[in-house]
Order: sequence, then structure tokens, then C-alpha cells
Amino acid sequence: MARAVLQSNMTQADAKGTAGTPGAEGVPREAGRPARNLIGLPRSPVLSHYRKQLERAGVSPDASFPHKIGAFLPKHLLIWAYEYLKFIFHPKHEFQDYRDSSGERGVYVLRPDSGSQNEPEGNRPIRVCLAADWGTGTSEANEIARHIAEIDPHYTIHLGDIYYVGDDDEVNENCLGKAEPGGTIRPVRWPVGSVGSFALNGNHEMYANGNGYFNLFLWDPRLQRGQPTRPKGEFLLSTKPVLENHWTRYRLQLAWISDS
Repeated sequence: MARAVLQSNMTQADAKGTAGTPGAEGVPREAGRPARNLIGLPRSPVLSHYRKQLERAGVSPDASFPHKIGAFLPKHLLIWAYEYLKFIFHPKHEFQDYRDSSGERGVYVLRPDSGSQNEPEGNRPIRVCLAADWGTGTSEANEIARHIAEIDPHYTIHLGDIYYVGDDDEVNENCLGKAEPGGTIRPVRWPVGSVGSFALNGNHEMYANGNGYFNLFLWDPRLQRGQPTRPKGEFLLSTKPVLENHWTRYRLQLAWISDS
């Protein structure tokens, strides 16, 4: 799986309050995307784009086939074809690493925040929360984010997959808590740790060539605070400083090269 990093120094207020706000123009938004819309989602770029446009057309994946076709034609068919083909005929986002970065190696020493306990820093516990396949925009995702914030973690790590295809509007709604114009669901915000947050990309982000993930999610100012350089495509976490000749870097980019 390809690896990328979100490093930050967050205030406690940033780690709380994960739900987004209702959409613009006073349009009521649901609590979240119905989880049933994601059941049985195939590992396929074309079908993931299809499900995205089906939802945009207001049709449940449980609807009858004639109902789906009727709602899809003719307008939404053209939208779906455009959205899908523009990613097919454009190259995927370049995978970012540290080969061209001066002084940056992607090594991060885990530490608690300065005010966590009245004991030497080396003896303090470090709280890390991980979640996979979280970027769904569902009420369940918002509930998980709330529980993560209640743990008050020093670090959070998103293990990848923003649904359906991880493009800009889905990154905004499913991860950054930003309502998209004309959207019908209430956006959800990824909870960040008090010291830092990290993220990996999954195959679904690559269905939109990884652009929303690399250019939007990793550039979010709330997650970048305290990061000296732009996040790259791999990282190593350690509980103590690591010298260059004392560790081996492994690069698994299966998600970045995924076509299915």
C-alpha cells in the first residue's frame, strides 16, 4: 500500500468537533450517506464511478434496474461518462517520496504533547488511533470520529480509502468536513491528534488518479500545521530518533498502482 504523511501540531479544539455543517443555501442535509449505499461495492473503478453518479442522481443501489437506467438517462449518463473518462485519459498523480528533499527523510519520532503528564517524556504513554476505510461520509464514520476524539489521541492515522473514488468533492465531504454545493449529505471531518496525523491512500483514491488525496487532503492547513515541507508518499514512525543507517525503508505501493 502506498504511504503518505500528514504531520501537524494541533490544538485540542482541532481534535474535537468532527461533524460538518449543513449545506449552503439552507438546503437540509442528511446526517450522513446511508451505509447501505456502500454495501456490495465492487473493487472496480468503472463501477465505483457508476455508484457515485447513481447516488448523485438520487437513486438507491437497491432500486430496480429499469429505475436505475431511467434515472441515469440521458443527463447523468453523460456526467458519468465525462467523470470516468477524464480520469482514464489522464495520468495518475506522481507518487511522492523524499529522494529530492533536502534534509527530509520521512522519519517521525512519536512523542506525547508537552502537557500530557507530570513525568519525564520518555515514560509517558503515546496514544495512537487508527481507522481504515473510514472515508465514507456516513453517520457511522462521524460516530467513529467522535469516539476517536474522546480518546484524545496524540496521533491519528487514516489507513486509506475515501469513497467512492476519492476525488475533490469526496475528500471535502468525507474527510475535511466541507459541504459541497448541491450536496445532500452532512460532511464529516477526520479527527486529528494533538501532536500529529498521518494518512495512507487506498485503491479508491486512485480511481480518481490520487489527485484529491495528494493535492487536497494532504494540503489541508488544519493537518499541515507545523509540517516544515509538503507531505510525501512514505514515512517511518519511531519511538526514538532513528539514524539513516539504522533502519531499512520499505516501499509498498500496491494501492498507488491499483487499477482494481
